Amino acid sequence: MGKESEKEFVSPYSIAQGYALLHDADRAIEYLGKSAGAKESSILYIAVDTLFDPIRKDPRFLALEKKIGLSAP
Repeated sequence: MGKESEKEFVSPYSIAQGYALLHDADRAIEYLGKSAGAKESSILYIAVDTLFDPIRKDPRFLALEKKIGLSAP
């Protein structure tokens, strides 16, 4: 996921989806953080996006949902 993104914009959210599908929670959450930091509107879909099911129970994923206001405090 390196060379292509050097040539044109690739959404951090999209990159996170790819890593989640690979069950790479570390990288997926890293890119979700970048997506949230860039205020991408797509970040609001993490609560229902089934591509994140493999990492959904990770405490860092849950903390990110809470941070962006998608779960109860």
